[in-house]
Amino acid sequence: MDVKSATKTAIIFCKNKIPVMFRGPHGIGKSEIVYQIAQELELPVVERRASQMTEGDLLGLPDRGEGGVTKFLPPEWYQRACDEPVLLFFDEIDRSIVQVAQGIFEITDSRKIFGNKLHPETVIMAAVNSGVDTFSYQTRTMDPAELDRWGVIDITPSVDEWLDWAESSEVDPMVVSFIRSNPTSLEHYDSNFEPNKVYPSRRSWVRLSNMIKGIDYTTKEGLSVLQNVALAMVGQDTAISFRRYIEDISINLNEMLSDDAVLKKAIEAPFEIKIDLINQVRVGRVRPENPLEVTLGKEEVGRLIKFMDSLEDEQVFALIRSIGVGNRIFIKECGYNIDDKFVELTQKSGLKMEE
Repeated sequence: MDVKSATKTAIIFCKNKIPVMFRGPHGIGKSEIVYQIAQELELPVVERRASQMTEGDLLGLPDRGEGGVTKFLPPEWYQRACDEPVLLFFDEIDRSIVQVAQGIFEITDSRKIFGNKLHPETVIMAAVNSGVDTFSYQTRTMDPAELDRWGVIDITPSVDEWLDWAESSEVDPMVVSFIRSNPTSLEHYDSNFEPNKVYPSRRSWVRLSNMIKGIDYTTKEGLSVLQNVALAMVGQDTAISFRRYIEDISINLNEMLSDDAVLKKAIEAPFEIKIDLINQVRVGRVRPENPLEVTLGKEEVGRLIKFMDSLEDEQVFALIRSIGVGNRIFIKECGYNIDDKFVELTQKSGLKMEE
């Protein structure tokens, strides 16, 4: 089931107070879907990593009660789920010990444990890898009676879904562009894999994206650093392919402003490459003496304006906002009233200029 369908289905189960279990390969965003559902249901998330729990972590500690009998004091997190509506999220229950699994069994079946009942509006969700044939996960087999307590939803997100999410989540444009051109590199699809070998996953691409945002991969030194980081995150084969792709497709801002052939390549470039060029301008703002990291003359301004003319309104807005004040003044002196253009776009978008 794709992510959109899985989310809609899960919400129906949650509203009927039936526990939901998401099954799927590692790194596809199961936990993130849980948090998105919690936000839609307006519930705080109480998350427990079942694989790290002992029996006491679930049942609580014994206490001498009235009449000399023993009772169990529930853990704080479980008491909260009894006192107020929450989304109770058990991650990796298929990696938990049997005693913990039995306790969760009662919670999902009877919505209580040792007589402590969950709040009527509390919902229960879980995420597991078991039941997925792609990999040989070291997980506990869940029997039919245990699965019968859950609404089991197998998630198989498409590459297009990930790309749509990545673009809206500010994943590095080069990562998005590479996956769009090489969709089989998003994750490891073959059931045959070598032990201890690093393979790409959706999670590892997002982590890689966060780490390379400060790397200038338009230089040889930057490319080497990028490949080393990618090597650790997505594996050797994919890291080499990623570097080669960037070498072939990336455009250096300096070169674009000084070479008509590179400018033509930039104008015809896909969306992600144009965003990357805008990011190069934005990063340059930390250098107040030269916000574009290039000496602007009339020819450079002319090329910048031609590039700007190839952009959508939203991209033009982002580009102008990324140019420092000094360079904006010089651009106006060259005959292009960049501030008037920005005011026009501001009125369309309702956004304000950031100095």
